[in-house]
Amino acid sequence: MMDRTPEAGWKAAIDGSKPGADFFLTRTPAEYNPLSYFKHRGATSSLRERLTHELSQWIKYFSASDKQIHRDIANSLRSYRKQTMSNFWNEIAERESQQRHHEQLLEQRKIDLRRQNVTQLGIDGDALTRELDEALNASSKNLNRPKRSSAEIAPEPESVSTSNQERPTKKVAFQYAEFSSQSGSDYINSNPSSTRSSLNSIDFKYIDHLVGPGTTSSQLHTSSRLIVENTNVSEVLMNARRSILKKQSEIADVSDLLAINFIFDTNFLRKHLPIAISEFLLDVAMPKPTADELAILVDCSIFAATHSYQETKKHVKNRIQKETEGVVTSILLPFTERPGLWKQVSSHPAPSQFLAQNEDTYTQNVVRNVIFGIVGDLDVVDHWSRDPLPTPHGFEELYFPDYFAELDNLPLFVVEIKKPNVKDDDLEGDQRKLPCMMKLILNRILEAGVLVPSVIGLLIKGSRCEVSSISLDVEALYMHKLIGVFELPTNNLQLGLLCPAIGPLKFARDVVKQTTSSIIAHRSRESKKDRWRRPSYYVKGNRIPTLKAATGQEDVARDSSS
Repeated sequence: MMDRTPEAGWKAAIDGSKPGADFFLTRTPAEYNPLSYFKHRGATSSLRERLTHELSQWIKYFSASDKQIHRDIANSLRSYRKQTMSNFWNEIAERESQQRHHEQLLEQRKIDLRRQNVTQLGIDGDALTRELDEALNASSKNLNRPKRSSAEIAPEPESVSTSNQERPTKKVAFQYAEFSSQSGSDYINSNPSSTRSSLNSIDFKYIDHLVGPGTTSSQLHTSSRLIVENTNVSEVLMNARRSILKKQSEIADVSDLLAINFIFDTNFLRKHLPIAISEFLLDVAMPKPTADELAILVDCSIFAATHSYQETKKHVKNRIQKETEGVVTSILLPFTERPGLWKQVSSHPAPSQFLAQNEDTYTQNVVRNVIFGIVGDLDVVDHWSRDPLPTPHGFEELYFPDYFAELDNLPLFVVEIKKPNVKDDDLEGDQRKLPCMMKLILNRILEAGVLVPSVIGLLIKGSRCEVSSISLDVEALYMHKLIGVFELPTNNLQLGLLCPAIGPLKFARDVVKQTTSSIIAHRSRESKKDRWRRPSYYVKGNRIPTLKAATGQEDVARDSSS
């Protein structure tokens, strides 16, 4: 908000011939904000670049003015949050996409009606088409009804100039009433005879174990339905899932395939929920690195770039001994166990051909360091051992991830690695496979009676690493969230790339530690006598009588009787 009193004639000084001048001439300075300007100019996806450039020209125009009020307007427009404007344009694009989809359905339906024998319905084709038009127009009105736009969620115009505006707190309510028994088909409405397997995220063997009403997930002390600001999130997502079940054989989108398996990722939430609610659900409390952790990483990165492997190993060891244990120290130490990073010295990232030809070497020198930095001393199984991922009872398909960590035969962390020059189809296969494995891991842990917040997964393509989590906080909603994306170092000059990775890696390490503690606590609740008792079995055998030796008197009696 601009506190100063506008100078006389400040509006008259505005060039009325410039595009969009009527917006500034017909409104007060308190109403000036980018979103209102875009709406006034008839914002559409095709006009995004044009209107954005147009607004930037106005900001330059006001900045160069000799009137203080104009310069204040420029500062106010410039300080508006870029993320809010990005969300505004994304919401417009989503509405247009849904509108186009409705129009395509309408045209296709009209074509189908002309091909059908509509005389059996007792009405003509035009009447049926009119009824369909009315129905689709009604749905379009519901589709295009005013949502809570980014402008409504953003700070009021008076506080536009404050760049560090805190995010408003959402009101979240839970309904503990169970779903009606008739809604079972809404959850389990798939064809068990389908040839599609859980590699496409449709695990029919286990689809009813932890997802539907009245099944195991209803007994996990989770809420039945999630309601955020009067929006029934559970109902919206289940309706969206039900709508794609009918065409599951034609689905190619990763998010839709995951949704069939009750796994709802970032793209699916943003597609079917208002932006404010989806961002609220996907929000992650990312831990921030401490000053000491950053100091250690920066110091060791600079030292590694200018010294040999042996010198760096000694320096890192001496530096870490003086500091407390953390994710930075847990990752730096494994990096100095092998001299692999010092063999290819270049300030540029390793070419994809090098990583592809040396995948195992790169995995041993880089990827394993990140894995052990997260899981610590847990048992880690790699794909060379050919040990399948432990899955819930009743699930027959075998998974062989590249890495997974486990405790007491309960997996809690999984990693999939792809070469940098892999085809998109193969990468999409892992993008479907990894969340499905994370769901199975979560089900396996819950089946054992251990309540955990979430399961961590890593998807690595070349030097790009994605950290994600999956949780079951509400019945039937497996939320798959992207925690962070960062680049992994390929030589000793690039250890500084781990700086933006500290937050996601700390989050992953905290989740793994919490899950490990839950498993150990669950194990400790068993009595020591029960843990060490040997299994006993009762076997009833056939009794064989003991043979008795014949005496002399018995022989005489036997002879006299004969």
